[in-house]
Amino acid sequence: MKPLFFLLLFSNLALAFYIRSSASTPAAVESGEPPVRPVCLEWGVFIEPDLGPVRAAISQQSLREAIVAKTVDEITVHWIHIPPLGSRARAKKKMGELDRLGVTGYTHIDDESIWTHAISMGYFHTAEEAQDAMAAYRQRGVRSAIIATRSIARTAFVAQAASEETIRRLTRLEQEFPDSKLQRIACRTP
Repeated sequence: MKPLFFLLLFSNLALAFYIRSSASTPAAVESGEPPVRPVCLEWGVFIEPDLGPVRAAISQQSLREAIVAKTVDEITVHWIHIPPLGSRARAKKKMGELDRLGVTGYTHIDDESIWTHAISMGYFHTAEEAQDAMAAYRQRGVRSAIIATRSIARTAFVAQAASEETIRRLTRLEQEFPDSKLQRIACRTP
């Protein structure tokens, strides 16, 4: 009776080991084919104020479900802007004045933040760059703009195990946003 018990125990253990080892071995490896590695990509890096058009482009490419935003870090910038004007009508009036002065490249901030109805005129990495830009604005007649130092987040978008279609769409977005970079990254393990 004891030998039969040990024989059954041994055969059950051997069967369990066989099932476990064959389940962990992919079919591609058994057939001699190299395993297919997933492609993981990161696209970015964008500063917080530029995310509006980036997110709109992501939606237009139907990528909202395929990629995830991640904060990379925060940087300090020097921001030239006209402080919030209180209403959309006042902001539009001020933008008309800027147009008449020949100023371009500004953005009306129209969101639910404390900066609603401010006019952004640029972000600069150094105080000297901001001062030079401010001097140029002053020469054109802009008097209400100020320089403020801000800490802003930088964001990248990550696609884990990207499909061929996701790769194609992200490549299109990289071309649409020439200052961005699409790069392959190590895939996150579950």
